Amino acid sequence: MDSRSGAQPGNLRAPKASSVVLPSAPTSVAAGRRFLSAVLDDLGVDGQRYEALLLTSELLTNSVLHGHGDPWLVVTWQPPEVEIAVTDEGTWAPRQLPIDHGATGGRGLQLLERLAARFGTRESAVGTTVWFTLNMAPASLPAPRVSLDP
Repeated sequence: MDSRSGAQPGNLRAPKASSVVLPSAPTSVAAGRRFLSAVLDDLGVDGQRYEALLLTSELLTNSVLHGHGDPWLVVTWQPPEVEIAVTDEGTWAPRQLPIDHGATGGRGLQLLERLAARFGTRESAVGTTVWFTLNMAPASLPAPRVSLDP
């Protein structure tokens, strides 16, 4: 179910949510990134887009690998933050693994800790939700350097 709708960030007073249910399959990770990118385009926000896409990939990958049922991706815009959440029917919760520099996985929580403003899990009758927030305001760039030499 796709409940996206376009709106300008400055016109929003209440949180705006968009969601999609994806099949529990590896191809859903890329589909989720495309969905998120389209939602961010509709909202007109671009700050931390790559971080949002990377962390969403992590949540969807974990849901497909470790969860049960089809992942439900929800993007909630409350300026200047976006919350991205993935819910599935599983009862699993992410856990920090010891660092194994030779492993090809197991770094999702480290990425969340370093890149997200906040993150966590919620348990409900539906299943487990893993979520994170990012501040999507454009980054402030330093003023250009001006030479005092003629």
